[in-house]
Amino acid sequence: MMRRIYNFLRAILPIRKAGDLINLENISEQINDYKEFKPSNFKINTPPICTNLFLNAIDTSNVGDINSTPFDYFTFPGESQTADFWSRVNASEDRFDNIFVGGGVFSKNYVRTPMYYERLRPKKNLVLWGVGTDMPGYPPMPKDFIDRCSLIGTRDFGAASLDGDKVVFCPCASAMNRAFDVSRQSPIHEFVLFLHHNRSVDDDDFFKHRPTMRNYGDFTETIDFIASGEVVVTNSYHGLYWATLLGKKVICLIKGGKFAYFKWKPAFATPETCRQILARAHDISAYPNALAEARALNMNFYEKVLAILRS
Repeated sequence: MMRRIYNFLRAILPIRKAGDLINLENISEQINDYKEFKPSNFKINTPPICTNLFLNAIDTSNVGDINSTPFDYFTFPGESQTADFWSRVNASEDRFDNIFVGGGVFSKNYVRTPMYYERLRPKKNLVLWGVGTDMPGYPPMPKDFIDRCSLIGTRDFGAASLDGDKVVFCPCASAMNRAFDVSRQSPIHEFVLFLHHNRSVDDDDFFKHRPTMRNYGDFTETIDFIASGEVVVTNSYHGLYWATLLGKKVICLIKGGKFAYFKWKPAFATPETCRQILARAHDISAYPNALAEARALNMNFYEKVLAILRS
């Protein structure tokens, strides 16, 4: 301790010759005038960085939910984190400036269940991106929920909740994935089955020995499989979406519900009528411009989001 005091006095006092007297009063004044050095770029003086939380269904095997977050495809200002929607919404979340929700979140388990969305309390903006919002027979989204959001991109085309201002049409962000840009060989199967992992299909002879994939696994392998069929038969929402983006003719085994407002209409069938519809596959519509359209809609939505974040 004495050594430190000695060094301090040596630093603040001028060099004196032997025999000079030390004025203790002057020393006290110099000690009181001491100011700690702080560089001009000291961290505490920097403006705060905005923080973003991206929520989608992560703790799942569903390849569609996992690959639907806009965080994977766009750049956002500030610092960002990703997390599983269900883990965070059950624990509540109010630490972030902006919260983005997209991927594995649908109206019946989010928008129409107030106890879920009330737990998300961003400091600035709540944005929904490519989520399901409407189903036939249900009213539009509650006004109090829309008021809480800065912007909502619904994947439901022509839905009752659309207002062209705060609620706009924006399909799933997975359209931006570069796996769609890979050059592939011509289809090698008359049709392929892409099925939801928890929805069964009657296992008759017609389906039993056909190329089949469930909606879990690697994204690129999934797209490769879907691309291998001339026609895609599916009961998965993302199976329908991705097959359409690949320009395929699609037969959807579910009609209504979350499939009702799908923009690019497939052929609808039951397992029993699928054989007859496949026999008339030339009548099924394909949409070769769907990928470019879905990407343009996502880019437009991204620009709207950036404008909100910069305001």
